[in-house]
Amino acid sequence: MQPLARQLLWSFGLLLLGVGSVTLAVNYYFSQRNLQAWTEQQAQSISHALEFATEGLLEVEQSTVLQRVVQNYGTLPGVEEITVISSKLTLMATSNSFPKGQTFYERLPGVQNIVHEAAKSGLEQQLWIIDGGKAKVIHLLPFSSTLFPLSSYRGVTLVVLNPDHIQQQPLGLLSQMGGLFLVASTIALGGMVWGICTWVLAPLKRLEIAVNQSQLEGVWQTINDLPSNEIGLLGETFAKVFRARLESEAIAHNKALKLEEAIENLQQTQRQLWETERLARLSQALKDSEERYRAIVNQSAEGIILVDRYNKTIQEVNPAYCKLMGNDDWIGRSFYDLLNLSVSEIDLAFLNCSQDQSGCYLEAQIHSTSGKWLDVEIYFSPIVYCGQEVLCCGIRDITERKQTAAQLTYQAFYDPLTELPNRTFFQQALDIALEQAAEKRQYLAIFFIDIDRFKVVNDTLGHPVGDQLIKDLSDRLRQQLPSQTLLARWGGDEFTLLLSNIPHPENTQTLAEELQSILQSPFVLQGQEFHITSSIGIALYPQDGGEALTLLKHADIALYRAKDSGRNCYRFYSPHLDRPTSELLRLETHLHYALPRQELFLCYQPLVDVHRGQICGVEALIRWNHPEFGLIPPDQFISLAEETSLINRIGAWVMTTACAQNKAWQAQGLPPMQISVNLSARQIYKQPVAALVHQALTTTGLDPQWLELEITESSLMEDFVMAEHCLKELRQLGV
Repeated sequence: MQPLARQLLWSFGLLLLGVGSVTLAVNYYFSQRNLQAWTEQQAQSISHALEFATEGLLEVEQSTVLQRVVQNYGTLPGVEEITVISSKLTLMATSNSFPKGQTFYERLPGVQNIVHEAAKSGLEQQLWIIDGGKAKVIHLLPFSSTLFPLSSYRGVTLVVLNPDHIQQQPLGLLSQMGGLFLVASTIALGGMVWGICTWVLAPLKRLEIAVNQSQLEGVWQTINDLPSNEIGLLGETFAKVFRARLESEAIAHNKALKLEEAIENLQQTQRQLWETERLARLSQALKDSEERYRAIVNQSAEGIILVDRYNKTIQEVNPAYCKLMGNDDWIGRSFYDLLNLSVSEIDLAFLNCSQDQSGCYLEAQIHSTSGKWLDVEIYFSPIVYCGQEVLCCGIRDITERKQTAAQLTYQAFYDPLTELPNRTFFQQALDIALEQAAEKRQYLAIFFIDIDRFKVVNDTLGHPVGDQLIKDLSDRLRQQLPSQTLLARWGGDEFTLLLSNIPHPENTQTLAEELQSILQSPFVLQGQEFHITSSIGIALYPQDGGEALTLLKHADIALYRAKDSGRNCYRFYSPHLDRPTSELLRLETHLHYALPRQELFLCYQPLVDVHRGQICGVEALIRWNHPEFGLIPPDQFISLAEETSLINRIGAWVMTTACAQNKAWQAQGLPPMQISVNLSARQIYKQPVAALVHQALTTTGLDPQWLELEITESSLMEDFVMAEHCLKELRQLGV
C-alpha cells in the first residue's frame, strides 16, 4: 500500500478508535455514577414487593408459607439474603438454608443493633457494610403487626443485596455496545481501503508509469483512463510541463552548440596570440639574459671560463680569470693545457658534471703564465650559452686557504718550540702502530724521556734559556736517533719516543743506552757549558699492555721509578712497580682521615746530660698507628703531608700537643725542661709560623723558653729573606 493511502487509513482508524473510546468511557462513567442509586432503588423495590407478598403472613411467627415466599424472593438477581425478624426480635423466616447457616442478623452484632433501632423507631433504613472484604447493601423495612398492638417494637424485614451482581447488567450493555462499534469500524475501514485503492492508488500508479516511460523515451505517453478529478488534472499538468521542458532543452542545446563553436574559435585565436607573445618575450629574455650574464661574468671576482663540452676548447674568459693567470690570451686554447691533471681525470670531471646537472667541484693546480702553480677550486656547471651547451667553470684561488689549513694542521699536531710532533700526533701514531703490530705480530716500545733537574735551569737562568735547552736537545735527538723512531714532545721537559718493528725486545735496551750517550756531550747556553742527564721509562708491547693508554701509563710509572732510583738511568716497566705507587695513593687517602680519627700520636725522645746523668730535654717525634697498615714511620708519610698541604694541620696539632704535654709534666712537679718540635719548609713558607707558635703557647700556658724549634738548613736557604723574617718573629716570642 502506498504511503498516502496508509496515512489516510491510519488517520481514519485512529479517529474511529478515539471516538469509540470516548463514548464507552462516558457511558461507563455515568453507569458507575447511577450504580449506587440503582442499587438502593432495587433493594427498596424488593423490600416493598416482599411486604405486599407476605402481608397476612407476618402475624404468624412460624409460617411455612412465609418461609417459602422469602426463599423465592431470595433467588432474585442481586439478592444475597432476606431475613424476617418479629417484634420480639426473633427469627421468623430466612432465604438461607435455615437452620444450617447463620444469617447476617445472627453473624454480625453491629447489624443486630441497627435492626433493634429500626424495630423501635419504625423507620426504613438502608446502609452499606463490608463483609469478608466485599461491599454489601442492607435494607431494613419495619412493619406493623395486629397481633402485638401493645408492643414497643415492630417486626423488621432485612434484605441483603450484592452490588457485584447488579453491576453485571450495565457492564453487559457496555460489552454489547463495544462489539457493535468494532463491527461498524471494521466495515468502515474496509470500505475506505477499497475506495482509496480504486480511486486514488490505481490512477496514481498509471500516472507514475507514464511519467517514467516518457522520461526514458523523451516523448510524453498520453493516459486516457485517468479520472476527471484532481489526479486527472495532475496528469494534464505533467504533460504540459514535460513538453515545455523538451522544447527548452532543444533550444538550449542549439544555443550551446553555437556557443561552443564560438568559444573554440576564440580560444584558437587567443592561443595563437599567446604563442606569438611568448616567443617575443623569450627572445627578449634571452637577449637580456645574455647581456646580464656578460655583466655578471665581467664583474665577478672569481675567474670564469666557458668550455666546449665536446672538444674541450676555451670559448670565453672573464677579466678576473685573466688577472689571475697574468694574460688574456686563452680563448681557443685546450682546457687540458690548463690543469696539472691527466686527460682521464679531466674527462671524468666533465662526465660527472654532465650526468649531475647540479654541478660538481674539483680541486687542482693551474700553471700561470708567471710559472707558478696555483691551488684552485673549480666548480663545473652545464649551461646554455648562445644556443649552445657549454660548461661554465668557476675558478677560485684557494692558495691562501690551503696554507691556512696546513698551518692549522701543523699547530694542531706539532710543537711550536721544537717543531716536533706533539702529544696528539703521538697518540694517533701510537694507535696506528698498535694496529699494525697486532696484525704483523711485532714488538713495539714506548720511551718516556725526562730531563733531570730541569727546574734548576729554569729557576737560575730563566725560562728563555730553558726553552733554548729544550730546542737544542730536540734537535740533537732528531739528528742522531734512527729513522724508524718517532720522537715527540709530550710537554714541559718530557719527550716520548715510539720504536716500531722491533725484532726482539732486547733492541730497546740498546736504544736506551744510545739515548743516554747522545746526552753526554755538554750543551752551550749563553756561552756556558751545561751537562744534563735524563731519566727514561720504557714500556713494551704486548707484554706491558695492549692499549695505548695502558702502555703510556706503564712507561710513565717506569720513568718515575728511574727518578726514584737516583736519575740518569733507564727502567723497564714491570708489574711490581705498580704496587708501591698504588700503596702510596692508598696511604695518601688514609692520611686525610688520620688526624680526625686520632691515629697520630707523639713519641718523646729524651736528651740526656752525660755529665750529670739527667734528662735535660725531649724531642717530639710524630708516629702514625694505622688500623690496617700498623705503625707507619714518619719518613713514609711526612713527604706526602708536605705535597698535599696536610703538613699545616698536622704541624699545628704537633705544636699544641707537645706544648700541652710539657706543661702537664711541669704541673706534675717534674723539673722544667725544653721540648723540641720540628718545622718543615712548607710550614715556614706556606703558613704564619709565628702566629701558630703564639697560639699554641697561649692555649697551653707554656713559657716560651721551654719550647725549642728545629729547622733544616736546606729549607732556610730556599728563600733567605722570608726565612730571616720568620726567625726574627720566633725570636721575639722567646722560643
